[in-house]
Amino acid sequence: MSTGGSDNTVRCWDLRNHHLILQKYKFDSKISALGYCPTGEWLAVGMDSRKIQLLNILSTSPQTKKFLKNIRLIFFKIVHD
Repeated sequence: MSTGGSDNTVRCWDLRNHHLILQKYKFDSKISALGYCPTGEWLAVGMDSRKIQLLNILSTSPQTKKFLKNIRLIFFKIVHD
């Protein structure tokens, strides 16, 4: 499970063992939405600054995109070719 909020930080938790397993660096704005990719590889982080950062959970490499409206919901859809 992942959490994010007004401290601009994303944390990933192991709920079975009640341990913090990953803490991502401070983002430039409050976290307003989180979405996991069904493969478990990516975490989308929506911020009040209207940006979404895609974090590769395995390598922590961010990719950023800015949107015109506030982000409140993120979801992934797997498309098969």
